[in-house]
Parts: sequence; structure tokens; C-alpha cells
Amino acid sequence: MPETKPTLHAAQSTEADVQATGWGCLTRMGWMLIGNGLLLAFAVSIMKHKTGFLSLFDLAFWATAGAAILVRYIDVARMGGRTATGQPSTLVHWRRYVAILIGVCVLLWSAAHSIAWYGR
Repeated sequence: MPETKPTLHAAQSTEADVQATGWGCLTRMGWMLIGNGLLLAFAVSIMKHKTGFLSLFDLAFWATAGAAILVRYIDVARMGGRTATGQPSTLVHWRRYVAILIGVCVLLWSAAHSIAWYGR
């Protein structure tokens, strides 16, 4: 009996196709690399410029965090996002990402302001 290869269902194929497109890749890069890189850059700017609370760097930091959350949602809901192990992402993964990102952002933002304040 000849060996048969497993076939993808239409929904799985569509999700894989969307993830492989330029938009799908850009969406994934947006929340994984670009968002995290910008958050780190704005935190360093807060430390260096010592402008106090509610500066433009603070606004940019929190706007970037919000944008990363939105882009991750789009990745999960519309682009067939995947986990690090290759499984389809769900809203449970997105909620976990939101909780972790907000927690890390609060710690990073607080640390940046503490270093700026005590480094005067």
C-alpha cells in the first residue's frame, strides 16, 4: 500500500498562508522585535534624559506598549499567529502576553525612572 502524506484542512492552510505573507511576517516582527526594541530604547532615553515623569519619552513608552498589545491581537485574531512551538495562538495566549507585557513594562518603566532619579 503506498504511503500517503497528511493533508491540511482548508482553515489550516489559510492560516499558514496568511502567516507566511509579508503582512503576517511584519505583524509578528512588530510585536516580537520592533515593539520590545522600542520599549527598551525609550526606557534608556528616560534614564539618560532625566526629564521626570510624564515626559514625551513616557508617552512614547506607553504608546509603544499599547501598540504591541494591539499588534499581537491582530496577529492572533486575523493573521493566524503561532506560538513559539508552532501551535496556533489563541486569545488565551494573547491575554497571557498582555499580563506579562504590562508587568514587565511597569517594572522597566519604574526602574528607568528610579535610575534617572537617583543618578542625578
